[in-house]
Amino acid sequence: MEDKRVWFLRAFVVIALVMLAAASLALTQNTVQAGDNGYAYLYNGMTGELVRVNFLDGAQESFDLGLPEGVFVGGYDMVLDSTGSRFAFCQTILPEGESVPQARLIVRDLAAGVNILEQDFGTAIGCKAGAFNTDETQITVGKVNYFPGDPNTDPGDGSPMWDLLVLDIASGTTVQHLDSTDPLVAQAGMMTDMPLIPLVRVFDDSGLTFVETPYGVGGVFQLNAFRWTPGSAALEPVPYWGEMVIDYLETTGEFVWAAIDPNLASGQPMGPMGAFNVLKVADASGERTIYHEAEWTISVPRFINDGQQIAVMLYPPFNPDAPNEIPNPRWIAIDRSGAVTDIGTSVEYSDVANAPGGYALLTVAYSGDNYENTTYTLTHHAGAEVRTLWTADTSGWELVWTSPPAYSMELAPFPAVTP
Repeated sequence: MEDKRVWFLRAFVVIALVMLAAASLALTQNTVQAGDNGYAYLYNGMTGELVRVNFLDGAQESFDLGLPEGVFVGGYDMVLDSTGSRFAFCQTILPEGESVPQARLIVRDLAAGVNILEQDFGTAIGCKAGAFNTDETQITVGKVNYFPGDPNTDPGDGSPMWDLLVLDIASGTTVQHLDSTDPLVAQAGMMTDMPLIPLVRVFDDSGLTFVETPYGVGGVFQLNAFRWTPGSAALEPVPYWGEMVIDYLETTGEFVWAAIDPNLASGQPMGPMGAFNVLKVADASGERTIYHEAEWTISVPRFINDGQQIAVMLYPPFNPDAPNEIPNPRWIAIDRSGAVTDIGTSVEYSDVANAPGGYALLTVAYSGDNYENTTYTLTHHAGAEVRTLWTADTSGWELVWTSPPAYSMELAPFPAVTP
């Protein structure tokens, strides 16, 4: 069993990917129709297991992902449609005897247990499935083709460094295409001399919103985002979506994100993350700070409880007197009346996501002299009721998707809160 400090540092890397992805939980979800049951999907990248848990009765179902032997797919790589019935990922595989990977997109029908699209893209050093469109007949893929000047990958012919593709799922045909050589890219102010993966956050009837994500570069806490409207050949910068730690509530158009305000006090993070000290919200009335934390570091805000609250993960500051101490992160919830409540403190890794009437909480705990005994637990919190829906005693689980309930109430704006 690895040293607990190593595990903790690795957890920060996972959190950084969660900040960027969307996959991950909320940024690419659509609203489930009223009356539908809510679901959570848990994924184990070590074993390739995908489990769906029903919030209503705790019923569980496992799915075969049909992953090729030797292929690793993490939760960050996965994209599920709005109903959770299909998932997609783009993989890069290094064929035997080759020096450059090959990229391939897989779209799989979970219930049928079959791949409905297997699309090869040829040479690429990285790729990422982005989002399904509104009627889920199309999907986006961003791919990076080479590092400039790399003798193993750069063809030296001025070909596109990266591509953003829109594919028809039924036929595999590319129906829209944007790449680094398109004049629109330079005109919009995008980077033209750096390899990147366009990570799609929104794919609706009028176009795509994507984040300009540098490939192979760490330590970036704010990126640029753009809106591409293929029908009118328009590409322009858009605000908010490039924030590293962000969530979006589709039904109200609200954004919430963690930011750094240099004019306010902040704690020293214990790990590779930004010293985020304020929580900001943008809605129809504009942008404003609603919460300031002077000592702990703000991380991973998420809309929960039918959009009535924002859950926020907080990390304690680095303690120079105990540099090897494992800190206990905690979650708080901010509601639209300005009240702040503690969701709980986790000694180990935890994650929170929206769920019907409240939120879902995934926790992991270790026991034994060498932390060799692992227990993952998923609970559903709705008002005062707490139900345990799922447990596992194997390592490697992630909460990769939850289906949000229908939002029907009028919601007041979030006020500024004094901790």
